Amino acid sequence: MLLDFYLLGSAFFTRLQVALAESWRRRSFSPCRDLCAEVIARPDRTVPQDCLLALVVRGLPFARAVWHGVAGELIVLGCEEMPLVQTAPATLCCLLAPERYHAGEAPRSGFALIEQVHLGSRDLRFGGAYYRPEHAGYNDMGDVARLLGYLRTIDPAGWTEAMLAPMADFATAEERAEELAFVRDWWGPLVDVYREAIKWQCVVACERR
Repeated sequence: MLLDFYLLGSAFFTRLQVALAESWRRRSFSPCRDLCAEVIARPDRTVPQDCLLALVVRGLPFARAVWHGVAGELIVLGCEEMPLVQTAPATLCCLLAPERYHAGEAPRSGFALIEQVHLGSRDLRFGGAYYRPEHAGYNDMGDVARLLGYLRTIDPAGWTEAMLAPMADFATAEERAEELAFVRDWWGPLVDVYREAIKWQCVVACERR
């Protein structure tokens, strides 16, 4: 599973929620225009001239399918940081919440804590519209603090190769050892996502590609 994390300033995220909700309600991109213009004008990044945000500023007519694209660009281009983290959600679920690993798919309300870390504990909902409900979620500031507290209790040194025995993808001891080394190597950067979110007062959006 390929995952992207986005650190979105809490004040920006509140404005994003209001603008996108109103845009969907009114079937117009006018409520998003100022926010799109601000994101385009940010001096710390280069925004493609033909992006949807630029078209919105120039008066793009509303369409539901395009609304989802605008929401995606506002998240990607408006985030404070997009940490590059390689992680293995299924493996970590097997290690830290084996009962959920065996249970398979569940509604977001039934996620284990490690699943919330990777996939979000809340849907990305803007008024009456959802942004990629099967693939995207977020953790607000309260969730971020709660999940960081959880992550800090985990000691990767306690993980064993035998704990990965239920995973059919790793049939041999050597494969399980390699996977264990991989998730241990990337555990620190995963925790850092939430540590940085606290530092910069950000919500964390999570999206499966």
